[in-house]
Amino acid sequence: MRRLRVLMSREEIVEERLPNSTVVVIDVFMATTTLLTILENGARVVFPVASLEEGEAMSRRLDASRLLKGGEQDALMIEGYDCGPFPEEYPPEMVSGKDVVYLTTNGTRAIGKAAPAKGLLIGSLRNAPAVARHLQETGPDSIYIICAGSGGPSPWRTSWASPPSSRTWTRAAGVKMTAPGWRWTLLIAAGKRRWRF
Repeated sequence: MRRLRVLMSREEIVEERLPNSTVVVIDVFMATTTLLTILENGARVVFPVASLEEGEAMSRRLDASRLLKGGEQDALMIEGYDCGPFPEEYPPEMVSGKDVVYLTTNGTRAIGKAAPAKGLLIGSLRNAPAVARHLQETGPDSIYIICAGSGGPSPWRTSWASPPSSRTWTRAAGVKMTAPGWRWTLLIAAGKRRWRF
């Protein structure tokens, strides 16, 4: 039986369990939405980094004329960075043709911890239907949906990733979620594949 697991914070990630799984990292209000915006607005490439040190090391390897650095640490603008963490800070005229190094307190760190996964996707409310379709079409045996927050479950951040409210997200791609007792089962409508966790 295929398995779907929801982790409510990045601290729950056990990297050794990920190599045979597909991971969807979700940080609804910051990282994943901004990363999607950066790509949509024409960046050549974006590097989500897990620390200031990794960001500096990556920046040194890139062409300075195309480099743009953005993000936040503990909700504060990073000294020496060009932009903050919000999607509206990355319009096409700012990011088109750029190589972007992006760092956030939670989202990019969760992406870094999920790197050992066989497949790694970033999820937001804007691309949820595309992510769900991709999962439906590729049919991985093991999926982790990881909320990027830290410090324990936070209602405003984890409520979207929790099974009850994930119905909206999964329904967008023809996925039906039901709740028999304490187990949640996903029934993928097109292939009638079952997911349990």
